[in-house]
Amino acid sequence: MWLIEQFYKWKINRLCRQMYSTGKNIYLTVPFSVSAPELISIGDYSKILGGFTFIGTKGKLRIGNYTEISTDFTVVTDNHTPTVGIPYTFTGSLHINDKSQDIEVSDDCWIGTRVTLLPGSNIGRGSVIGACSLVNKPFPPYAVIAGIPAKIIGVKFDKAQILAHEQAVYPPSKRLSMSDLDNLFNTYYHGMKVLGTASISDVDKRKYESKLQEIGISPKKIIDE
Repeated sequence: MWLIEQFYKWKINRLCRQMYSTGKNIYLTVPFSVSAPELISIGDYSKILGGFTFIGTKGKLRIGNYTEISTDFTVVTDNHTPTVGIPYTFTGSLHINDKSQDIEVSDDCWIGTRVTLLPGSNIGRGSVIGACSLVNKPFPPYAVIAGIPAKIIGVKFDKAQILAHEQAVYPPSKRLSMSDLDNLFNTYYHGMKVLGTASISDVDKRKYESKLQEIGISPKKIIDE
């Protein structure tokens, strides 16, 4: 058992060293299948649980800070274009007429189990993606997304909650303004159900504050400038 655990740690550390960049205290678990780790960057305190698969030769994957990704997460950054006169076996293996697009998952996102991101996906910060969703396009900040193909089914917080959340998590230079939120809600979230809450028990608050202290993060400076 000890040897197996050490081998898994070695595999994870090796993968992290091969990535384009990794932030502080990221968390990965086995198994994983990554075709090109040099195309991946992961921000501070983000997590990817077991079953992560990355398929790509040119398109990059960027994951922000404080994002948590559940099991069996699949990312595909390249598409093979059907080409006259060439069987698909060779179109794929030789990457003929490939179309590549970067994929970004921003800060503070939650991605449920068995989610797949296809080329052109861009997940705005604070978003939530439901289990088994297939994402193939960009989504705005604080979207609640689900389905095949994925669509917006709700919003994570209301405007007042987003302002309070941004003030707690982001420095002034990175916060969304009320004007930004008005635009988001008028464009995407009018009449949408709100998923989150502003209430927290004293017990949960103490657990959160204790965790921040344990990992050396100030509650007033969670994400840096």
